[in-house]
Amino acid sequence: MRGRHGFSHRRFVHPENANRRERGTCEFSFRGTYDEIVEPEKIVYHAYFGQAVTRVTVEFFEHGGGTKVVLTQEGLPDETFSKNVAQGAAESFDKLDFLLAGQAVVTQ
Repeated sequence: MRGRHGFSHRRFVHPENANRRERGTCEFSFRGTYDEIVEPEKIVYHAYFGQAVTRVTVEFFEHGGGTKVVLTQEGLPDETFSKNVAQGAAESFDKLDFLLAGQAVVTQ
């Protein structure tokens, strides 16, 4: 299971690619600890948002010549926090799509 699948996994692992979220004049940061990395299948980490700590699982599946990414977050403290995190995740995936658009991936 190589090719685009592994490429997306490497993009996601490097914290410089997704450790900050910017929206307008607002900036949001978090820190995290990787618990498990299984190339090219999944990444599990704990994200620390001040007092809130969530467990995040990111799974990568081959899908139609590309990669399907499934993000699961556990331990979100309330509905408002959950909505904000979901919006941030959606924005991050949109940015990742933009960065990857038009890039050819060569595998060996």
